[in-house]
Amino acid sequence: MCIGRLGISYPPNNGISQPEDVADAVAWLLSDDARFVTGQSILVDGGFTLGGLRPWLNEVVAEHA
Repeated sequence: MCIGRLGISYPPNNGISQPEDVADAVAWLLSDDARFVTGQSILVDGGFTLGGLRPWLNEVVAEHA
């Protein structure tokens, strides 16, 4: 069994971020839609930091292969 069969791709959005991706997040934070968002760290990386889970996922896949 491979990670792809678990439905996980890396990076999850299959692309490289663009400046507009960060700008969109900033615009949302400045909007009324985000009025109750306080004290948060918001990652705008398309899931790239999910890569820290990759070694663990490899072990899980190996155990269930």
